Amino acid sequence: MFFLSNNLVLIGHLRMEGKINLNPINLCNNIYKHECWRLYLDNDIVMSYYDTRKFGRFLIYNYNNYLITSPLSKLAKDPFEILLNDFYNKLQKTNRVIKQVLLDQSVISGIGNIYASEILFLARIHPSKPSRHLSGRQRGLNFVLSNQ
Repeated sequence: MFFLSNNLVLIGHLRMEGKINLNPINLCNNIYKHECWRLYLDNDIVMSYYDTRKFGRFLIYNYNNYLITSPLSKLAKDPFEILLNDFYNKLQKTNRVIKQVLLDQSVISGIGNIYASEILFLARIHPSKPSRHLSGRQRGLNFVLSNQ
């Protein structure tokens, strides 16, 4: 998320391969392979976005409504903000498998495939177990989430 002039906000998701580089303007004479865009900043720095597979997405919003507009309005709290009882209650309300629930950014944000796999491995929960069937002992998932 980048706050720009004129009350604009640039919101991006790099996806799997995107990267952002900051360089002095005097080093940015060439256009490089896989460079998608550049922003010229006030301090003679150029912010460049590269994406070999073109998976990343960037959108510009008005500052006054960027938090209430999709996609940010649909994001759940991240693992360090969510109350563990609230998270467990969300798990009990769905028939989806636990890994699918962990990857759902509207349930809990910031957990990608690798983290979901690690969390389930450490909690000793099979990824295809229905989330509503977690036993009391498997609530160790909460412990793993709160300590990683």
